Amino acid sequence: MRWLLVLGLVIALFPVASEAQQCVRPYAPLCVKSFGPFDDDLEADSCRAEMVDYVNQMEDLITCLNQVGTTQASRVALDAQYEAEDMIRHYHCRSEGDTC
Repeated sequence: MRWLLVLGLVIALFPVASEAQQCVRPYAPLCVKSFGPFDDDLEADSCRAEMVDYVNQMEDLITCLNQVGTTQASRVALDAQYEAEDMIRHYHCRSEGDTC
């Protein structure tokens, strides 16, 4: 009986954790993490398509975390935004032919 009371308290005090777990963080495309310029237009176009998907998924993650509404979720959302911006900068660096 006591464990039911403890379980009930845990569920009542920490309902946000389960909501935040439903927010899925995508992996950054490997093509963006590579160094140097793209080998050809096909590689650049393929990476661009992966980046579009990644950015869309990151926007979904940020929206989901902001809906959770906790301080921790807000911090994770801000970190996700910074990560996405960094990946976008790195993609542009590679697409301009720079060694990143």
